[in-house]
Amino acid sequence: MTSKIALFLAASCSLAVYGCGNKADGGTKSSSTTEAPASAQPNGSSTTAGSSTPANGKLVHVKRAQDECTFDFDVPEEMKEAAKDGMSFTLESESFSFVGFAGTTLNREPKHVFDMMQDKDNYKDLYRGTDTGTVLAIMTHKEPPPADAKDKHAISGMGTEPYAEGRSTGCTFNCTGVASRQAEAVALCKSVKITVDKSKIPE
Repeated sequence: MTSKIALFLAASCSLAVYGCGNKADGGTKSSSTTEAPASAQPNGSSTTAGSSTPANGKLVHVKRAQDECTFDFDVPEEMKEAAKDGMSFTLESESFSFVGFAGTTLNREPKHVFDMMQDKDNYKDLYRGTDTGTVLAIMTHKEPPPADAKDKHAISGMGTEPYAEGRSTGCTFNCTGVASRQAEAVALCKSVKITVDKSKIPE
C-alpha cells in the first residue's frame, strides 16, 4: 500500500507546475496512442476524428473505468489515452489532462499536493470543497509565468471519492488544464463523478 501511495504522490508531482523533477509531458509515454472511450452527450454533441475541439463547441462526455472505479466527466476537447498501468490511466487533449487512480489514499477533507510545499503561498485556491460529490481541491499559481502559457498542468485539481470507515483507499483523480482556459479546467474538475463497483473490490 505504501508503494501505491508513493506512486500517487509521484504522479501528482509530475502533473503539478512546481516541478518535482519531470513534468508529465517530459516523461516516457506509451508508444501507442488510442482514443479514450468517450460518448456523446444526449444533446447530440460529438467529436470529429483528428480534431482537438468537439463539433459545435459542445462538451465531450468521458466515461472510463480503472478496477472498481468508474470516472465520468465533461471536457471541451476530445481526449486520448496517453498512458496506462496497473493502477491508473492518463487521458490528454491539447489543453487538458486527466488521470484516474484506483487503490490510493482517500481524503476526509479537500487536500492538494501544493499544501505540502514550502512555497505554498505562491498558490491560490480556485475551489475547495465536497459539494461536487467528490472531495476536491483545485489550485493554481497566483502569477503564472508567461513561459507556462501552454502548460496544460497550470490549473491543477486533486480529488477523491469521499472517505468512509472501512474504505480509506479507493478512487482518486488529477484533473489539469492550461491557464488561459481556467474556467473550463475548473468546470472539468467539478464535473467528475465517481462510481464504485463493490463487486470488484478485493476482499
